[in-house]
Amino acid sequence: MGRKIGLVIAYNGELFQGFQRQPHGNTIENSIEEVLLKHKLINQRFSPEIQYSAASRTDKGVHAIHQVISFNTDYNPDKVVDIINNDLFPRIAAWGYFTPPWDFNARHWVLERIYIYVIDKPLDISKNIITDCGSKLRSNISLVIKYLVFADKTMFVFRSRGFSKGEIR
Repeated sequence: MGRKIGLVIAYNGELFQGFQRQPHGNTIENSIEEVLLKHKLINQRFSPEIQYSAASRTDKGVHAIHQVISFNTDYNPDKVVDIINNDLFPRIAAWGYFTPPWDFNARHWVLERIYIYVIDKPLDISKNIITDCGSKLRSNISLVIKYLVFADKTMFVFRSRGFSKGEIR
C-alpha cells in the first residue's frame, strides 16, 4: 500500500486515556486511526501490513508536542495533515511531515525522548536531587537533571533514548 509517510503530531492528553490503542478506549491512536479510516487514507486498522509505528507512548492525561508516527498510505502527506487537523484539532494536531526511508520505524529509530514533569509543589533545593529521585534513576540513564523552581511548581526534564516503566514511575 502506497508510500511511507512520517507525521509529527502534538496533543493535549487531558481528555484521552493515553496514547496507545485500547479496544474501547478514547486514545490518541484510536482517534487518528478512526479519522484515517473514515477518509479512506488507510484501508485497514494500524497494523504491520501498513507498517504503522509510533516513537513512544504516553499515559492518561499526558501531553506531547513532538510525537512521531509513520505508516503507509496512497495519499499526499499534505492531504493527510489537513484531514487530521480538520477533524481533530485542537485536541490533536499534525504540524509536520517527512518522507522516511522504506525501513523506517518510529519506535526503533528514535534518537532521544524528552520527558518534562511538572509537579504542583515547590522543590526544596537544599536536598540532593539524585538521592531524592530514588534508586530507579540509575547512572546508566543519560539523565539531564535540569530543574526550574517556580513559586508553586517544579519542572524536571529527563532526556534519554528511552526508559523502562520502572525507571520513569
